[in-house]
Amino acid sequence: MLNNLGIRYSVADDVLIVEGGKAFASCAIDTHNDHRIVMAAAIAALNAAGPVIIEGAEAVNKSYPAFFDDLLSLGVNCQFVN
Repeated sequence: MLNNLGIRYSVADDVLIVEGGKAFASCAIDTHNDHRIVMAAAIAALNAAGPVIIEGAEAVNKSYPAFFDDLLSLGVNCQFVN
């Protein structure tokens, strides 16, 4: 996911270091049906330069079924495609 978004990062031992300072890239993210990746990708998409397609977004139903409803209620532009 980080690579797809164009995020610069490094890993040392058990530490993830993320460099900030720019908008994320428009991309598609395969969540591998992991609800945590779905939510992280959706929040990252808020700072993306263009659309972020989240494949397998329905996995969010496992832990937070109202996640996208809540984002919509906050004014976030979400579009759902089957």
